[in-house]
Amino acid sequence: MKAVATTAPRVVANTRRKRFGTLRGWSLCAGLGLFVLWGLENFVGEHFELTTLLAYFPQHQWGIVPALCCALALRQRRYRLALWNGVALIFWIWALMALKWHPFATTKATVRVVTYNVALREGEADELAREIAHQKPDIICLQESVRTYPPQNAGENNVGVAISRHFPSWYMRNAGDTCILSRFPVRSSRDHYLRLTRRTLDVTLETPRGPLRVLSTHISTAFSGQAKYFGLRGQLREIIPNAQKAAQARLDQIKPLDRTLDADLNTPLILCGDFNTPPRGLFYRHLHSRLNDGFAQSGNGLGLTFPARAPMLRIDYVWTRKARATSVRVAPQGASDHRMVIADIEMP
Repeated sequence: MKAVATTAPRVVANTRRKRFGTLRGWSLCAGLGLFVLWGLENFVGEHFELTTLLAYFPQHQWGIVPALCCALALRQRRYRLALWNGVALIFWIWALMALKWHPFATTKATVRVVTYNVALREGEADELAREIAHQKPDIICLQESVRTYPPQNAGENNVGVAISRHFPSWYMRNAGDTCILSRFPVRSSRDHYLRLTRRTLDVTLETPRGPLRVLSTHISTAFSGQAKYFGLRGQLREIIPNAQKAAQARLDQIKPLDRTLDADLNTPLILCGDFNTPPRGLFYRHLHSRLNDGFAQSGNGLGLTFPARAPMLRIDYVWTRKARATSVRVAPQGASDHRMVIADIEMP
């Protein structure tokens, strides 16, 4: 009886040690794994298929393991282990989810810009226009506002023109599937080749604070011609087995975009659009090295814009150079499959 009595506590103690060792192992793997994942996504990124998928897919799932480990550590009163997992969770939400917090950001603005992928939804043009007008913008940048592909159906849907009817006396320019509407006069306008039917629309506006260069673009995701499938499921069906090729199509658009940015280095610039790129990876890092990401500079939260019903990714941006975004926010779900981004810009 004595032997049984002394053996039982040892068995319990050994079981606890095994559990603690397992929890410590999972915690260590989760914390270090997040750091390795961040490095692969940002410094290897689009070079390989696996790292492309890691970088371009939602990052929500990577917080599950450290969250569970943190809860178990707290339950077992392993506070050092809980702290380790807590730090891992902070790293996940800051580095991978790209959470931004600017509690003291001002709303001072010279101009208000909205950028919106309107998904060729000409039937919802009136509703789209009301959503945009509600934000009281000075400049409107649209993507997928004109059908350009397939060629035989080019121009069938022109949402930009339909929306422009709600903004009488405004100035309008089109290029590719992008459109810019402005209450300010247009000093000059041109378009720059991007890829296939895609163009970057480049206008210089006469504002009360001087000239302002505004660009609207839509980065292509298809690697051979246009996308074969439509909708979110269709895009996943195409991109998953061809991730690196689709990513290379994005990387191929860096040089023409750079040439567009270099066309005028002196005028304050705002670059808006659907970049089909989350805030990580080589494409994003390159742009961030040249321009200021407006949401990263003055936004709050995650800034998720796609898909509109249950957004998982931030792929719509407002970038600036020689101008400063004082406030950037994402509108609620509207009539498009993207959410609209609204930015207040302070000019020098």
